[in-house]
Amino acid sequence: MSVSTATAKSQENELDALLADLDIEELEADAPVTTPVKADDASEELDELLDGIDELVLEGADDSEVEAKSDIVLDDLDDELEELLASDPATQDNTELYEEDEVEEDEVLAKPETKTSEVESNKKKAANKKIPTEDESSEEPVAKPETKKTAAKRGPGVSGLSKSEAVKVKLGESINTHMVLVKADTEVEDMTGLINSRLNDIDKLPKKVGEKVLNMFQHLNSGVALSVYTDIALDMLFKNGTLSSTELRDRYQEKYSKGTASAQSSQLMQVINFMKIGTLAGKTLTLNPDSVLAEKLNTEA
Repeated sequence: MSVSTATAKSQENELDALLADLDIEELEADAPVTTPVKADDASEELDELLDGIDELVLEGADDSEVEAKSDIVLDDLDDELEELLASDPATQDNTELYEEDEVEEDEVLAKPETKTSEVESNKKKAANKKIPTEDESSEEPVAKPETKKTAAKRGPGVSGLSKSEAVKVKLGESINTHMVLVKADTEVEDMTGLINSRLNDIDKLPKKVGEKVLNMFQHLNSGVALSVYTDIALDMLFKNGTLSSTELRDRYQEKYSKGTASAQSSQLMQVINFMKIGTLAGKTLTLNPDSVLAEKLNTEA
């Protein structure tokens, strides 16, 4: 090989080496520059902070001091986490995706406003419609007939009073008249003693029985409606002359529950017997021919 040929070959090899170096530098320049995450440094700092909390506990520090130290540790952890996430390209890319999703979601949620605006527009149109006055209307207004309802006078309240006191309040000055239950009562000389005896007996009655006795006195005195249960029982007694507890219970059960029918039938047997409208023998009432109230109430039936 000649000298000139060897020289040319050497120059060619040097040129190839230079081109290879240039390619490497271009690749390195294009590669993204990344900063290594300092995970080891963060771990060492966390260990130091936690050791500080342990020392406070061993030294018998107050809870407030330990809690304050813990807050510092949590703050430092938050700072380290934000720094790690900020240096992670994958996290940055995901953040952009999340932001795009939120924008799309806001656009979807904003669309129904069109429907709402249409509804509001229809409401305004309906409100603007003119309502004809009486003069403009082709039809003459029809006057509604006045209806007056006359309610029975209930008198003063009796809340908190005993059964006998309630009867005295409701009957007022009429107590002497309505305490005459049988014809023989009209011949009694000591009417005050009879009334006091009856009032004393009223206080001994069961609560619900006493309420129905008061209701009957109110009906006789001021026209207050009778209890529906009382009305049914009296109607049966006046029609048949007798009334058994079984018959009354079966009658109630046509409209009411078995428990209600049983309780009400028991109460009404006592009410009718106490008011001397019927005489109770066993479980059967017989219409009392001497009853003053039976004559008054039977006339209404």
